[in-house]
Amino acid sequence: MLKNFLPNKKPKMKTIGEILKTERKKQEKTLNQIHQETRIPLETLKAIEEDNFTKLPSAAFVKGFLKNYAQVLSLDPQKTLAFFRRDWEQNSQGEIVPKGLSVEADKFKFSFTPKTTLILVFSFVVLLFFVYFGFQLRYLLLPPRLKVESPTAYQEVNQETIEVRGSIDEEASVYINDQLISTDKNGSFSYRFKLYPGENTIEIKAIDRQSKETVIERKIKRVDKNSFIINTKING
Repeated sequence: MLKNFLPNKKPKMKTIGEILKTERKKQEKTLNQIHQETRIPLETLKAIEEDNFTKLPSAAFVKGFLKNYAQVLSLDPQKTLAFFRRDWEQNSQGEIVPKGLSVEADKFKFSFTPKTTLILVFSFVVLLFFVYFGFQLRYLLLPPRLKVESPTAYQEVNQETIEVRGSIDEEASVYINDQLISTDKNGSFSYRFKLYPGENTIEIKAIDRQSKETVIERKIKRVDKNSFIINTKING
């Protein structure tokens, strides 16, 4: 009575590899005998019986192997191929994959069509626009770049002039103590600044087209030669 209440389990369908292996053993044939009769490599025969078709060549070759194998065992070649097609198929690259897997892969396969090409070109143009807009926004919101390479801060020298050297943004202008200084095409500048005895303040200012400023100050002390020698010896 209990059996009537138990769910009926569907028998598991044998794979093509299991069908061929079972029939071979039933006929008491070895893989080597199958190899001798079909000239199919032993490794290929093993892969077929283990349903390891992904390691085999294209579907056209595999179907030929299966037909030969089936004929040696006196099985119907067409039915054998039908069992193979039930579980396996060929994808767009000619590879043997489990049934249904090639359909899923094709869903995510990308191909260049006029529509996708147009979308890519449009996306690239939009990207270029945002990059250009970003650079323009930087110039609008941020102060100009100013780098002073010489002199360093709080120097003591015993010379009448000192070189003021540095670089700015190409579209900016540079002033040294409110005097406009020329720059080259890369924004680099160099200027000999006259020093007076005692402390000198050098103000380097970069101004862009939107009148935004970046200012760097350098304090330079000019001392006479004797004082400079004494300070050098003390610091040394």
